[in-house]
Amino acid sequence: MRLTILFIQVRDSWRSPSSEAEYPSAWTVEIPSLNLSLDIEPYLADQEMDVSYAYWEGAVEVNGIVKGNAVSGSGYVEMTGYAASMEGEF
Repeated sequence: MRLTILFIQVRDSWRSPSSEAEYPSAWTVEIPSLNLSLDIEPYLADQEMDVSYAYWEGAVEVNGIVKGNAVSGSGYVEMTGYAASMEGEF
């Protein structure tokens, strides 16, 4: 079994004007064993969905270095539990 150590650092946050939830909104992800470092940021901060529960989901931009090579791309992040707990609701 190979152990992979992952570091995630939150670099910024965004507060929703409607739910007042504060969401992480920029991250650095590092996996030293893969010589990988990625910066992840939303294309648009306000991607909160307020349906039955308020949660954040949206497109993110990814830029970084993997084994000395520059990489970039797009991704998707979904975060729940920042506006209110859903414990016991399901």
